[in-house]
Amino acid sequence: MVSASKILSFIYRLTHKMVAGFTDKKIKQNQNTGFRIINDQAILIDPQKGKIHRLNPTATRIWQLAEESCSLKDIISQIHSEFEVTQETARKDTEDFVNIMLDEGLMVIED
Repeated sequence: MVSASKILSFIYRLTHKMVAGFTDKKIKQNQNTGFRIINDQAILIDPQKGKIHRLNPTATRIWQLAEESCSLKDIISQIHSEFEVTQETARKDTEDFVNIMLDEGLMVIED
Protein backbone atom coordinates (compact mmCIF):
# COMPACT_ATOMS: atom_id res chain seq x y z
CA MET A 1 0.00 0.00 0.00
CA VAL A 2 1.31 3.45 -0.94
CA SER A 3 1.33 6.06 1.84
CA ALA A 4 -0.51 9.34 1.51
CA SER A 5 2.75 11.29 1.85
CA LYS A 6 4.24 9.43 -1.13
CA ILE A 7 1.16 10.17 -3.20
CA LEU A 8 1.26 13.87 -2.24
CA SER A 9 4.98 13.99 -3.01
CA PHE A 10 4.36 12.44 -6.42
CA ILE A 11 1.55 14.89 -7.17
CA TYR A 12 3.76 17.82 -6.11
CA ARG A 13 6.59 16.66 -8.41
CA LEU A 14 4.18 16.36 -11.32
CA THR A 15 2.58 19.74 -10.80
CA HIS A 16 5.82 21.49 -9.87
CA LYS A 17 7.15 20.69 -13.32
CA MET A 18 4.18 22.34 -15.05
CA VAL A 19 5.72 25.81 -14.96
CA ALA A 20 9.36 24.77 -14.83
CA GLY A 21 11.03 26.25 -17.88
CA PHE A 22 8.16 28.67 -18.49
CA THR A 23 9.52 31.66 -16.53
CA ASP A 24 9.60 33.79 -19.69
CA LYS A 25 6.17 32.65 -20.84
CA LYS A 26 3.16 34.82 -20.07
CA ILE A 27 0.67 33.60 -17.51
CA LYS A 28 -2.89 34.87 -17.87
CA GLN A 29 -6.21 34.43 -16.14
CA ASN A 30 -8.67 32.22 -17.99
CA GLN A 31 -11.19 34.75 -19.28
CA ASN A 32 -14.06 32.40 -18.40
CA THR A 33 -13.26 32.65 -14.69
CA GLY A 34 -15.34 35.16 -12.77
CA PHE A 35 -13.82 36.91 -9.77
CA ARG A 36 -14.24 39.67 -7.24
CA ILE A 37 -11.70 41.11 -4.82
CA ILE A 38 -12.99 41.89 -1.34
CA ASN A 39 -10.64 43.10 1.43
CA ASP A 40 -7.48 41.99 -0.44
CA GLN A 41 -8.87 38.50 -1.02
CA ALA A 42 -10.04 37.28 -4.40
CA ILE A 43 -13.06 35.04 -4.79
CA LEU A 44 -12.80 33.01 -8.01
CA ILE A 45 -15.81 31.37 -9.59
CA ASP A 46 -15.31 28.47 -11.96
CA PRO A 47 -18.65 28.13 -13.74
CA GLN A 48 -17.66 24.99 -15.64
CA LYS A 49 -16.83 23.01 -12.50
CA GLY A 50 -19.17 24.83 -10.16
CA LYS A 51 -16.32 25.62 -7.76
CA ILE A 52 -15.56 28.73 -5.73
CA HIS A 53 -11.98 29.48 -4.62
CA ARG A 54 -11.05 32.01 -1.93
CA LEU A 55 -7.48 33.30 -2.24
CA ASN A 56 -5.19 34.70 0.42
CA PRO A 57 -3.58 38.14 -0.17
CA THR A 58 -0.44 36.71 -1.81
CA ALA A 59 -2.42 34.49 -4.18
CA THR A 60 -4.74 37.42 -4.85
CA ARG A 61 -1.80 39.57 -5.92
CA ILE A 62 -0.53 36.82 -8.25
CA TRP A 63 -4.05 36.60 -9.68
CA GLN A 64 -4.12 40.38 -10.24
CA LEU A 65 -0.74 40.33 -11.98
CA ALA A 66 -2.02 37.61 -14.32
CA GLU A 67 -5.05 39.71 -15.29
CA GLU A 68 -3.14 41.54 -18.02
CA SER A 69 -0.80 38.67 -18.89
CA CYS A 70 2.55 38.78 -17.13
CA SER A 71 5.63 36.57 -17.31
CA LEU A 72 6.14 34.16 -14.43
CA LYS A 73 9.55 35.77 -13.86
CA ASP A 74 7.95 39.21 -13.50
CA ILE A 75 5.27 37.89 -11.15
CA ILE A 76 7.93 36.27 -8.94
CA SER A 77 9.88 39.53 -8.86
CA GLN A 78 6.77 41.49 -7.85
CA ILE A 79 5.88 39.02 -5.07
CA HIS A 80 9.49 39.14 -3.84
CA SER A 81 9.45 42.93 -3.54
CA GLU A 82 5.86 43.53 -2.41
CA PHE A 83 5.70 40.85 0.29
CA GLU A 84 9.32 41.16 1.47
CA VAL A 85 10.04 37.44 1.19
CA THR A 86 13.16 35.76 -0.15
CA GLN A 87 13.46 35.22 -3.88
CA GLU A 88 13.26 31.46 -3.30
CA THR A 89 10.08 31.75 -1.24
CA ALA A 90 8.54 34.04 -3.85
CA ARG A 91 9.47 31.59 -6.63
CA LYS A 92 8.16 28.51 -4.81
CA ASP A 93 4.91 30.13 -3.65
CA THR A 94 4.23 31.64 -7.07
CA GLU A 95 5.00 28.43 -8.96
CA ASP A 96 2.90 26.36 -6.55
CA PHE A 97 -0.09 28.69 -6.89
CA VAL A 98 0.20 29.01 -10.68
CA ASN A 99 0.48 25.23 -10.99
CA ILE A 100 -2.77 24.80 -9.07
CA MET A 101 -4.48 27.46 -11.19
CA LEU A 102 -3.22 25.83 -14.41
CA ASP A 103 -4.36 22.41 -13.20
CA GLU A 104 -7.80 23.82 -12.35
CA GLY A 105 -7.97 25.59 -15.73
CA LEU A 106 -8.25 29.01 -14.08
CA MET A 107 -5.01 30.28 -15.65
CA VAL A 108 -3.40 29.61 -19.02
CA ILE A 109 0.12 29.85 -20.44
CA GLU A 110 0.29 32.08 -23.49
CA ASP A 111 2.60 31.37 -26.41
